[in-house]
Amino acid sequence: MAHRRLVPENKGLQNVTKLYYVPKPSVLNEGRGRNLPDAFKRFYLELIQEPAAVHHIPEKRKYIRDPATGIVRRGQDDPPPVIYPKAFHKGLWGGAGILKGFSHNNPKLQRFPKYWAPQYETSVVYSEVLDMFITTIMTKRTIQLIHKHYGFDHYLLQTPACDLKSDLALKIKRNILLALDKNELPHTNPEKREQVYNAYKHYLEKYDSEFIEWYGLKISEAILKMEFEMEKAAGAPQPLKVLYRKEFLQELQEADIKKEELEDQPAPASGISSIFSKLNPFKRNN
Repeated sequence: MAHRRLVPENKGLQNVTKLYYVPKPSVLNEGRGRNLPDAFKRFYLELIQEPAAVHHIPEKRKYIRDPATGIVRRGQDDPPPVIYPKAFHKGLWGGAGILKGFSHNNPKLQRFPKYWAPQYETSVVYSEVLDMFITTIMTKRTIQLIHKHYGFDHYLLQTPACDLKSDLALKIKRNILLALDKNELPHTNPEKREQVYNAYKHYLEKYDSEFIEWYGLKISEAILKMEFEMEKAAGAPQPLKVLYRKEFLQELQEADIKKEELEDQPAPASGISSIFSKLNPFKRNN
C-alpha cells in the first residue's frame, strides 16, 4: 500500500523567500552610497571578491577517500580567521595578515590563544611609471610577488583589488592608471617617457577613463568626490542679497509698466457717467 500524505504539500511556499527577498545591507544600497556611480560600484565589487588563499591550501575536492582505510569523507575548505590591522593599510603586505588561533604544543596542557604575524621589513621599491622610489614596510611575500611579476608596476597592474586590499597599494595603482590614461608620465626624457608608456599601455584595455577616476577610493572619499561634482555641476551658490535685489528690480519694472499702461488709457466719456461720478459720495477730491 502506497504511503499517503495526510497534509497536502503546499508547493507555493517554496518561492516565498524569493518573493519577500530583502537584500543584505550594504554601503551601495543605503544612505548616500546608493547614489554613487556605476564606475565606483564596479571597483567595490572587485574589492569584496574572494581573495587568493595566502595562509592555507584550499581544498577543491568535494569528496576525499582515505587511501589507508578507504573511507570517503566530505572535503572541507575552512580558511583560518585573518586580522588586518591599521598598519596593514600603510604598507605592502601582499594580502597576508595576522592569524588568530590557539597554541597547542603539548596535548597534555591546556591550549592558550596566540597570534601569528607575518615577517616584514622596511624596503624600497621603484615605480617605473611614476619615476618614484617608495620606502615602506612590506613582507617577504610581497617581495617574492614583485620578482614573480618582473617589476613593482607589473605586480600592481596585474593583481586585482581584492588581493592588494591595502589602501597604500590601491592608491599607488590608481596614480599609475591615471598617469597612463592621461599619458602624463613624469619622465623628463621624451624617449624614456615614450618607452615606458608603450611598455604599460596595454593594461588600459580593461579600464576606461571613468573607471580609473573612481578606482582605489574608499567609501568616504567616493562620497566626498560625488558631492563635490554635484555642487560643481549645480554652480556656485548665490548670496541671498543678490536674489532679493533681482526680485526688487523686477517688481519696480513691473510697476513702471503698469503705470505706463494706465497713462495710455483714454479718458472716460462725458455724459451720464460723468454725472454719476460727480454724485459719488465716496469719490476722493483732489
